[in-house]
Amino acid sequence: MATIYHWDTPLELDEAGGWMNRDTAYRLGEYAAIVAEAFGDRVARWVTINEPATVSANGYAFGLHSPGKEPGPGCIPHRPSPAAWPWTRRPGPARRPGAG
Repeated sequence: MATIYHWDTPLELDEAGGWMNRDTAYRLGEYAAIVAEAFGDRVARWVTINEPATVSANGYAFGLHSPGKEPGPGCIPHRPSPAAWPWTRRPGPARRPGAG
């Protein structure tokens, strides 16, 4: 199992608003396609975002986690682009941990 996004928003995207900017969700979809193409033969299962509720609430609503933003009530970060889903759900060979 591999996680595509785990608290590592590229600086350029973060400076453009991070998950408050819809473009970040589209860019994650593009990145997911690239990663799946490169590693899909070795990774059977994918996690698009590790702890999405924590990223959204604690990172963008309460300012408790990175990036520490507090935009105010009614601001909801964008979810990952559905464009990422076919790539992360496509079947791959079953691999056991440590298999070469």
